Amino acid sequence: MTKEGQFAAPVRRLLIVVTHLALWAAAFAGAFLLRFEGNVPRNFFAPALFGLAVLLILRIATFWFFGLFHGLLRYAGIPEVRSIVQASTLTTIVFVGIGVAIPAVLQPRSIYLGEWVLGILATSGLRLVIRMIRERSTPRGGTRRRAILIGAGDAGEMFMRDLERVSSAPMTIAGILDDDPAKSGSSIHGVLVLGPANETTLRRASEDLSAELVVLALPSASGARTRELLSLCRGLGLETKTLPSLQQILTGDVKVSMLRDVAIEDLLRREPVKLDEASMAGMIRGKRVLVTGGAGSIGSELARQVARYDPALIALVDHNENALFYLDRELR
Repeated sequence: MTKEGQFAAPVRRLLIVVTHLALWAAAFAGAFLLRFEGNVPRNFFAPALFGLAVLLILRIATFWFFGLFHGLLRYAGIPEVRSIVQASTLTTIVFVGIGVAIPAVLQPRSIYLGEWVLGILATSGLRLVIRMIRERSTPRGGTRRRAILIGAGDAGEMFMRDLERVSSAPMTIAGILDDDPAKSGSSIHGVLVLGPANETTLRRASEDLSAELVVLALPSASGARTRELLSLCRGLGLETKTLPSLQQILTGDVKVSMLRDVAIEDLLRREPVKLDEASMAGMIRGKRVLVTGGAGSIGSELARQVARYDPALIALVDHNENALFYLDRELR
């Protein structure tokens, strides 16, 4: 890290802490203004100031403990909001306990609830605003190809979310198709679900939206359904890409960089087979497992499945060293 970077990190963190202090103080004052309808009696001033000092110290301690001052606010999401709620709740509980033990710090009961709600809204809103500003101001590289997303499930939503964050993403989702009638007419990240994925809707969508690319976000679809969709896309002259395997979807690790061409294993998918999980775990747990051809499509998926059952060691053998490296990172 450069000297400038070493200097900038503490300054940025100090600025974040100061900003939170201002938001908490405003939330505390707002709770009083709401409680007394804008006319706070003077006899509440001294206890309020004393209580605010205690509250700010507690908030700094809990937010620091939850790591909420260490992350980059522009990348904040649901996990950070969850941590904010937990840290704020813990602070309020301790604050109430101190107020009961020390009468000088005790506040009206509605103040605790009002400050808790306003504090969560303010600190969460700060992250949301910073993220929105960043995403709107991030320069987009080159001309993006217009694409149709087939699949309005979790995989498709995660892909679209990552697509918005990547400034160099090669495409933009212009429309979504999904076979679930309940999703028709709804939207994901501002993109409309146009209807089921059949020849009629796909043709109309590609023409109306000037799309030249289709992304299949159907990690659990059968091989027959994948072959059907691939045939439709080829018949309409649309390039087709697909998202990674179901195992990667389940780990929440769906990235734009994982988008790939439809492979033969996607077309040969079989119906799901129910495994005897208990027997599998008993056979693998604590054992040293060797997977030959570990970098291939079948070997890599075997390695992922074996990893679920807590083996003592997984040894991967393959001539493709690059693929082995990335698979090793994924498994770790």
